[in-house]
Amino acid sequence: MPRPKNRDELLFLSNVNYKKLFDLVSSFSDEEIHNEYIFDNGRDKNIRDIKESIFCCIKIYSSFC
Repeated sequence: MPRPKNRDELLFLSNVNYKKLFDLVSSFSDEEIHNEYIFDNGRDKNIRDIKESIFCCIKIYSSFC
């Protein structure tokens, strides 16, 4: 799908990508979820940290809508 050109397309694509991410994380085993990984930002150490970062971004975005 090309880049969204309006709000409805953006919301649709956001929901599609969120579902893809959720499905991907759901497919991980408990061991994979709790493993520590090396990320470039030096802050996120595991999947839980990344989910927390995404949650914070969604919360900030929601406050502007």
